[in-house]
Order: sequence, then structure tokens, then C-alpha cells
Amino acid sequence: MKNNLGIVICKNFIEELELVLKNINIKNVIVSTFSSECRCVKKEKNASIMEAIRRCEETCSKIIIICGTCCKNLNKLTVNKYKLEIYRTKYCFELFTNKDIILDFISKKLYLLTPGKLKKWEKDINAWEINRENIAKIRLLDTGIHEDSLKKLEEISEYLDIPCDSFFIGIDVFTMFIEKCILQWKLECEREDISEHKRTENLRLKIQEQSKLLGEAMEYDKLKKEFFANLSHEFKTPLNVMTSTLQLLKLIGLNGNDSENEEKIKQYYDIMNQNCYRLLRLVNNLIDITKIDTGYFKINLRNENVITVIEDITLAVTSYAKNKGLEVTFDTDIEEKVMACDAEKIERIILNLLSNAIKFTPAGGKILVSIVDKNSSIIVSVKDNGVGIPYAMQKSIFERFIQVDKSFSRNREGSGIGLSLVKSLVEMHGGVIGILSEYGKGSEFVIKLPVRVLSEEQTTILEANIARANSAQRISIEFSDIYD
Repeated sequence: MKNNLGIVICKNFIEELELVLKNINIKNVIVSTFSSECRCVKKEKNASIMEAIRRCEETCSKIIIICGTCCKNLNKLTVNKYKLEIYRTKYCFELFTNKDIILDFISKKLYLLTPGKLKKWEKDINAWEINRENIAKIRLLDTGIHEDSLKKLEEISEYLDIPCDSFFIGIDVFTMFIEKCILQWKLECEREDISEHKRTENLRLKIQEQSKLLGEAMEYDKLKKEFFANLSHEFKTPLNVMTSTLQLLKLIGLNGNDSENEEKIKQYYDIMNQNCYRLLRLVNNLIDITKIDTGYFKINLRNENVITVIEDITLAVTSYAKNKGLEVTFDTDIEEKVMACDAEKIERIILNLLSNAIKFTPAGGKILVSIVDKNSSIIVSVKDNGVGIPYAMQKSIFERFIQVDKSFSRNREGSGIGLSLVKSLVEMHGGVIGILSEYGKGSEFVIKLPVRVLSEEQTTILEANIARANSAQRISIEFSDIYD
């Protein structure tokens, strides 16, 4: 018998487990799966689990079963009890997040799904025993493994005529749980060799530490999930209400008979609307920066003509810049360059750099956006002849919350998040960004992006329920901290 560890787990979570094992680079682990249908497990009296265990018996010194309450009478299994260990939770979702979160969702009559359960939903949905009258909403607990989970969730929602949403849980807690199981197994293996006593003690201490970290991670995970859930809701909801109210106010004011107050109403509307966009921009940046820090931010790569993407968003800004007395020019030495990129993120990068150029370039100034093809890469430049950046500040310009001049007047406000976010977005594309500037003469931001083309299999599927905002709204949001 080889000294391997067997892990028996539901098919719904096989991709998550394989990713964890790959990330922690552990060998001598054999994974065996049982039926993904809880109803099937009950009906067959654990026949599926027994088959999964038998696949591990000959080659594994220990077998771990990870399951939920759907698996009955496991204590009666005719397997050597010494080599068999069962980890059972009331709800399978507890493997990935805090139990209190799960109980809260259930109390709200939410029907919970994981990405693995969505893979063949058309075939399996009749076995789910869904009572529509007792379900307020279908909620996907998204581990981030399957790119098409949200699309399938929308399909199920439409099929059942039940509203749906998603809640990101990730695999951090599950990773720590698997690491703990593996450390426990290693400790048991080391106990067989007295000469490894010191190493055994170290592993025992690691298990204690891992158990403590797992407990802390569960609590932190609860706080983190609550933070993500509340941050967007608490900020965006009142902003959306304000924007809708302002639109009504504008309609009432412009259609009314009181022409004397018409200009004032429009003026107040524009001021408040701009501040709504400004707050929305700050919230979006804060959320994205937080997601980047925690590893939850993703880019959706597709083969795009990056020249067209950059040219279109630049030209969309020209009329805005013209109203500020500025001239925006676009220049490229190649008309088409198809490469893997996230078009929406590329637009966001260019908009942020153009916003900075407009803020710091006086009337009569010029802004040039240019692209140079280097075959294996492209060079994108956003150059202005504005106020420039002092040399001492250039090294820290991409650090978070850094501003060149903290005494800016109202027409040069900013949170200090934008360029940090731009740098992160560029790096997520495999690129680099730098700056050339002379104080009093202007600045040039230079981006180098590697050129690679994805095959059809590699292309990331864009999430169906995430609609890209139109160019006009994105410009209004990005330029919201520039005052007339």
C-alpha cells in the first residue's frame, strides 16, 4: 500500500478542490468523487460514496470523506476505521464561508447554489425538489471557479421564474480547511517514524496554528462578506435615488411655466448630478481597489482591436475637452491590432489618464493620445502640455491616495485612488506604466502592453448580467471631479 491520502468529495466541489491542491503544490493526494445529487445519495444508500472509497482503498493509507448531512449511516461503513476520517457539515456551503452567513440566507428563504451544481442543471434540476412558494430568491454562492456560472444562474432563474443574484465567497476558507486536513495526515505519517520526532512536533504546532488561523479566517470571512455586501448597497442605493429624483426635478423645472426659475433649477440639477457621479466614481474605485487587494477582481479577456477601443473612447472625450478650451488629438501608426484585452478596463485606463490631463492642462493646451506598434507589444501614450509633475513626486505618483498638490483648488480635486487603480489594471494585462514629466511643461504617461491572442477555448466569457455602461455615462463619472 502506498502512503497516499485519499479525499472523497461531492462532484459539485471537485474543481475547487483541484485548484486548492494545485495552489498548495501537494503530492500523494488521490481525489475520488461521489454523486453530485443529494437525492441520489439518499436513494442509493451511499452506494456512490462506497464506490468512491473503494477507488482509494488500495493506494491510500488514509481516506478523508468530506460531505453533508445528505450522506447517512456513514458510521456503518465497512472500512478500516483507523484509515477513515469523516468531515461532515450540516450545509455543504460551510466548507467555504461562515455558518452564520448561511443561516441568515436560509432564514430569508433563499435557495442556495454553488457553481458545481450549475454545470448540468438542465439534466439535474428535477432532482432538486424546489418548492417555488417557499423560495424568495435563488442565490449563487460563487467560488470564482467557473466563468459561466452567472450565465447559467440567469438561465435557471428564467426557467423557474424565480429572481436570482450572486454572492462571492471565494475559496480562502476551503483552502485553509484542506491544508489543515493534509497537515493532520502528515502528522500521522510522521508518528510512524520515531526518528522524525522533532518534525512531528513542528507539524503538530502547525496544526494548532492552522486551526487557530482557520477560526480567525472564518470570522474574518464573515466580516469581509458583510463588508462587500453592504458597501455597494449602502453607497449606491441613495446615489441612485438622488439621481432619479434629480431627473424628475429637471423634468418638472424645464416643463413648468415659471421661466424665471428655470435656469436656477437647471444649474442646481447639474451641480447635484455631477456630485452624484463624483461619489459614484469614488465608490466604484474604492470597491475595485478593495477587490484587487483581496484577489477578487477579474479582467475579462477577449480578442479585441485595441486601436479601435482606444480611438473611440478618445474621440468621445474631444467635445468635452473642447468646451474646456483644450485640443485632443489621436494618432496611431497602425490601424488594427487584435490582441487579448478587457476593452472596458482599457477604456477606463484611458479615461482616467485623459481626466488627469484635462484637469491639469490650462485652456489653450493640447492633449495627444498616440499608439506605436512594436509587434510583440504596443506603446500607448497620453501626453499634455499642462502643469507637469515635480520630479520628487514622480516616483510615488502611482501609490494609493497620493496627490501631487494637496492644496488643489475645486477644479482639481481627486481622491488619489485613480492612478493606483490604473497601474493595477495595466499590470493585470501584463503591462507596465511610467511617467515622463517636467514641472511647468507637461506630462506624458506611457503604457507598454504585451500583445497576445487567445484561442477560442482560452477566451474568457463575459458575464451576461454585467452590462457595460455607455461611453457618455462613463465619461461623466470619470470626469465628475472637474468643475467648470
